[in-house]
Amino acid sequence: MNSSHAPAGTKTDAESGGSATFEHVVVNDDGTAECTIFPSSCDDEEIVTNWLTAKRGSFVDLESME
Repeated sequence: MNSSHAPAGTKTDAESGGSATFEHVVVNDDGTAECTIFPSSCDDEEIVTNWLTAKRGSFVDLESME
């Protein structure tokens, strides 16, 4: 969460010294891979608005960047 979007009086993970864990799903329909990333802690209602999807070419394997 970006601190500029955090509700007043709350701390983001970066501000509190914590870390967030994420899950991901890769879907490959019609030859186009899409990766959707979302926080592990989301419940069914929160996950509707707490996700990010990127198409092939916009994401890379973490190990390839080390």
